Amino acid sequence: MTARFRLRDLPAELRLVLAAFLVLAAAGYAAALVQVHYQSAAPGELLPGPDRVREIYAGPREAPRSQMERLLEAESGPMNGFGTMRPAFTVQSDGWAALVAKLPPDDLRRLSEEREGERLALLAWVKAGADRATYDRDDFPLGPELAGQPVTPALLAGPGRVKVRSLIEQRCVGCHSEHGRVERARLAPLDGYDRIKPHVAVTASARMPLPRLAQTTHAHLLGLALLYAATGCLFCCTGLPRGAKLVVGPLPLAAQGIDIGCWWLSRWDAAFAWGVVAGGAAAGLGLAAHVLGGLWELAGCGCGRVRDTLEYVQTPAAGRKPE
Repeated sequence: MTARFRLRDLPAELRLVLAAFLVLAAAGYAAALVQVHYQSAAPGELLPGPDRVREIYAGPREAPRSQMERLLEAESGPMNGFGTMRPAFTVQSDGWAALVAKLPPDDLRRLSEEREGERLALLAWVKAGADRATYDRDDFPLGPELAGQPVTPALLAGPGRVKVRSLIEQRCVGCHSEHGRVERARLAPLDGYDRIKPHVAVTASARMPLPRLAQTTHAHLLGLALLYAATGCLFCCTGLPRGAKLVVGPLPLAAQGIDIGCWWLSRWDAAFAWGVVAGGAAAGLGLAAHVLGGLWELAGCGCGRVRDTLEYVQTPAAGRKPE
């Protein structure tokens, strides 16, 4: 019987390099999961579930709204283009921590009401069509529905009127500008009406746009294909049974193909969101098997060592090859 190559037969220094690669690959994948949690998962979810995936790729089941309206109305979620922008008026606004630290309870409650009034005023402007004239003159009438709602005095143009341009500059432009504090927010600048206009336009769906989906697809296909191919080759050089290697070796590659394919299919039928969840889970489990199996073998603890030891003991001395 022809001897098969195994990782444990490699020199110690090469096994050390390969073990470090597997560990770093696992760490990188874990970091990617953390990013997915913060960027895409719904509140209370560790990772995006079928409903959240359906919303990202197929669009929400709701009446058409502009992106800014949706972000201003959302009560919870990550502070990004798929979540909410409520914290921009409070805990994520400039100087909030220092401001609330020295306020008594009554003043703090008043401050919270005024910041909520800012959010409602900006939302009212967006719902009213985000008129350029009111933006340019920095004067938007709130209307009777917001009568009595406190608003930060410095942002009032008069009784029942708010300085909408100043409001956007104070609460949004600090991040949403070319030199904003948050790198991702710089991609959606709001410093000027022409830059605001695309974000207040009502769209039929809030799902991931095609250009971004195409960019994400090619990055994942190329990067993960190389990663899974490398870890899969190492896994197939362990002493595990051949049947296990035939199944687990290509598993992450196949699962990732299903996962990414369902991104696109979800735009056609939201039911394919389940394929995204199942494919992603299978790819993660397959990678975990690659890493653990490879590390076990590289440490000299592979199943093949036990089997070879038994074969060595049972083989007559005369038939043994010199070591």
